[in-house]
Amino acid sequence: MFKPTRGIHPGFLVPFFGGRVLRICLSLGLLLLAAVNFWVDAQPNPLAAPGRQTFTAVVLHDMFPNSKLHERSGKITGFSIDLTNRVAESAHCKVNYLAVDDWEQVEAALLNGKADFCPVMAINPRREKLFLLSEPVETFFISIGIRAQNRDITNLASLTERRVGVIRGSQALKLIQPLGVTNLVEYASFEDAVYDLLSGQIDAFVAPEYILNGIIRQGRLEKSIKILPEPIKEMKRAFAFAPDKELLYHFLSPYISACVTSDDYRSIYQKWFSPPSSWWTIKRVVVLAILLIVLVLGSISVLYQRSLLAFNRQLRQSIEEKDAAGRKLLESFKQIQGMNSLLEEAKERAEESDRLKSAFLANLSHEIRTPMNGILGFAALLQKPNLSQANQKRYTEIIEKSGQRMLHLIEDLVDISKIEAGQVEINPKSTNLHQVLLEVNQFYTFQAKEKKLELSCTNTLKEKPFPVVLDALKLEQILSNLINNALKYTDKGNISFGYQLRGEELLFKVTDTGMGIPSQFHTRIFERFRQTETSYLSVAEGSGLGLAICKSYVELMGGNIWVESQEGKGSTFCFTLPYVASPVSAAISCFSQSDNSNFAGKRVLVVEDDPNSYVLLHEFLQDKAMEVVHATNGKDALSLFGANPDIDLILMDMKMPVLDGIEATRKIREFNRDVPIIMQTAYASQPDIQAAYLAGCTDYLTKPVKENELLAKMARWMG
Repeated sequence: MFKPTRGIHPGFLVPFFGGRVLRICLSLGLLLLAAVNFWVDAQPNPLAAPGRQTFTAVVLHDMFPNSKLHERSGKITGFSIDLTNRVAESAHCKVNYLAVDDWEQVEAALLNGKADFCPVMAINPRREKLFLLSEPVETFFISIGIRAQNRDITNLASLTERRVGVIRGSQALKLIQPLGVTNLVEYASFEDAVYDLLSGQIDAFVAPEYILNGIIRQGRLEKSIKILPEPIKEMKRAFAFAPDKELLYHFLSPYISACVTSDDYRSIYQKWFSPPSSWWTIKRVVVLAILLIVLVLGSISVLYQRSLLAFNRQLRQSIEEKDAAGRKLLESFKQIQGMNSLLEEAKERAEESDRLKSAFLANLSHEIRTPMNGILGFAALLQKPNLSQANQKRYTEIIEKSGQRMLHLIEDLVDISKIEAGQVEINPKSTNLHQVLLEVNQFYTFQAKEKKLELSCTNTLKEKPFPVVLDALKLEQILSNLINNALKYTDKGNISFGYQLRGEELLFKVTDTGMGIPSQFHTRIFERFRQTETSYLSVAEGSGLGLAICKSYVELMGGNIWVESQEGKGSTFCFTLPYVASPVSAAISCFSQSDNSNFAGKRVLVVEDDPNSYVLLHEFLQDKAMEVVHATNGKDALSLFGANPDIDLILMDMKMPVLDGIEATRKIREFNRDVPIIMQTAYASQPDIQAAYLAGCTDYLTKPVKENELLAKMARWMG
């Protein structure tokens, strides 16, 4: 029965409308109210919508016990996984997991939209600005682990002059860097760091305390590793949501708070951070054995005859168990001996590595000082008055050769650093193999003539062009390193190189008539720093890294490399690459000359803040009948280009004050999509090149800029 609330009583309306009209109006009102309620219930609830969706959580694939990716099964387990699943179950939603290598990739996944949230991210001021953070779900300590016998390290101040290991990209690394510890060794995994700590390669290891405890407990290293009682800092972790996932953040936050205060959280935490120890300890086994013997003796005293047989059976069983225990002890002893042998081998390898690196550093110092001596010395001689043109030319050539030698050394160091860090990327594409070898041959012909050597390129295949799919730049670098070596170690005769198709692979050869290589060095010459170890290999200049770089590049591209040589009879370096045919004919024009006669009347804007670099570019361009406009930063470049929209090409420096080249290029592309922009920079890494292209650059040049390469690219884009 309808019961009216506060307001006008329906009975007051009877004199005006009558009872029947009143009932009809009330019925229509109730029907209208029910329809409105039904419509409201049918509308989607924005806070409930996530409960019917699937979200992506990003975690580290190797951060046990928080997360661990099992490679065989592909399953992810850990504290953060169980906690997230519990929250998702409460919220009636589903979560998929994305496993990445390090924290930088975690942050990138949240920022670029590949993931919605991260379950356990350490809280710091930077991340509080980047992400939406829930209340803390875990508290942990950053602590210091050392060898148990090391009594010299007692606190953080003791680490100033020590070798300290940290995990790459971790909070421990970011905490310890500002504290005065200079000798840091970064690792990709906790196992590698603990192994080096046990073998003496590092003196301490800074990491979360619960991870150190877990490693010690799993490896039974309580007598080998100890944790200092005073932690470096207390840290907290929370759910981190992507900045554009505010709705999801507000939706899941109550469930996260409820889960953290529940009994389920305590059971999940105890499961991963305080696992129960095995009940079957040695002490309990011994106690049970003693009780068993007492029971047997008591049984003998009660029923001697019947218990005698049982005692004999028990005695035989005990002997068998002892034999089994003895065999296990023997196996354990052999395992310990094997571990000691491995540790001894690791120690010897470490000592050998230190010796090779010391020799390498000494050779590197020589390799840097020698060209610098040539550059600085002959630059000073050029300043003498009344210097003849012949001497000026000779001194300039010596300075140029010394600069090229210094540049090759820097390139080798950059390449080996990328290889060591695992940052080398292979970019296969359709390539005209004949054109690659032709350009390499053209590039080294002049150097060969200077040493009065004959350089030839031989190909057994008649098809021209011969299109294949491979990384042409890496192939050029491999051939260049091998030909450079041949030029260094060959004083007379000839050098030849070429390739042939052998089944499913391409076979490349570089042959010289030089001094040859003794057989005992055929394998060792491909190892890093080996040139500085052996006087035989030290007769020529170089860092000793070229062959190691070749070996790494060949193996990354799926091939093999070896040498065939006899002392005094020359050498042949061979390497193979997989043959992948391409239907598209491609040509590489890294060293090709272009017709630059069409520069007359062209206007070029040079954006360069370094005066010496601008003078060099101006010298390259001043006799090409073109007008050169100069800007010293990106802001001035925008003003000049806005005032002179008829500029035909822009040479843009990347690193500049006020406004850098990347941002200036973006702003130019906002109102002009056609003008060619060539980025010229000393930053030659793949990420920098990609950033230039993404900003809108047409092409790029790496410093030091070569005149023929600059003019070829300008002719290409202004032709």
